[in-house]
Amino acid sequence: TYIGWFKLQSTTELYPDTAGAALSELVAVTGGSAALERASAALSRGDAVLAIRLGEAIASVDPDTAGLGAVMASAHRFLLDHGGDESFWEHGWLQTELARWSKS
Repeated sequence: TYIGWFKLQSTTELYPDTAGAALSELVAVTGGSAALERASAALSRGDAVLAIRLGEAIASVDPDTAGLGAVMASAHRFLLDHGGDESFWEHGWLQTELARWSKS
């Protein structure tokens, strides 16, 4: 059953989304390096979106984590190379983020 915006998957759907805050809390507990290992593993198996989500959480807690920029740049490059050039807006966003993370 689907009821519009409420997908009946989680109580949190009824409230403002704080998934980013929850991920940041987990990174604070595990540490940036351990979380970055998970992000790298996700990217290695082709899950660039998960790698980026984890990378963003790491950046919110410990932006100086060694290797973060490289993983984030690689994840954005992966998306560009695997269909990220189909939409003008998506392509532009991915290019901008690739450039930003490549400087890190």
